[in-house]
Amino acid sequence: MGGLSLPAGIDPEDWDVFHNLVTADELNRVGYTGVLWGLFGGNTIGCPPILNFGNEAQKLKYLPKVSRGEIRFCLGITEPDAGSDVANIRTTAKRSGNKYIVNGAKKWITNGIWAHYCTAEVRTGGKGRGGISLLIIPLAAKGVTRRRMENSGVNASGSTFIEFDDVEVPAENLIGIENDGFRYIMSSKLPMPIDSPLHFSHSYHHKTNIPSRKPT
Repeated sequence: MGGLSLPAGIDPEDWDVFHNLVTADELNRVGYTGVLWGLFGGNTIGCPPILNFGNEAQKLKYLPKVSRGEIRFCLGITEPDAGSDVANIRTTAKRSGNKYIVNGAKKWITNGIWAHYCTAEVRTGGKGRGGISLLIIPLAAKGVTRRRMENSGVNASGSTFIEFDDVEVPAENLIGIENDGFRYIMSSKLPMPIDSPLHFSHSYHHKTNIPSRKPT
């Protein structure tokens, strides 16, 4: 909950994914998609790979600070050329001693302009899904540049273009096993297919009902 208190005396520890989905449904219903993505498009999708597949040192280093609202994460998948095709991303991470050298770009990264870290999908092996890994990249690192993207209707989401130019990332920031990142990403996307139909249904309602009430 980022250190925030809840109304009606609700204990923040009782908040779970179900409550996130109820909130998402209500924000979709009133057309606040940008606010929805701004609230849930960072930590909610950037942290599950660490929670589910990270080692104990990574969990202890990052997750308590996220819970206290001290740091933020974003998820770096989408790219200018590959789009959100998880198996075909082009950003590379080459191992060099006790670090990785990262080069490439991520686009339309929700919350990227505010995040301190990016859980980034990178290519450490060959083509396809078998060459994908996940790295925790500090966005204050040398060689990282960020540019906020203006998006009509969802500007509150903080969508960002992120570039990596010979960025050095400690090897200890690898989540799980090298070249097993495709599985980690696909195992952490449950809230997305649940939220997407809600977004579509409310969008359809607005597009079909609101114009019919306007005089012509």
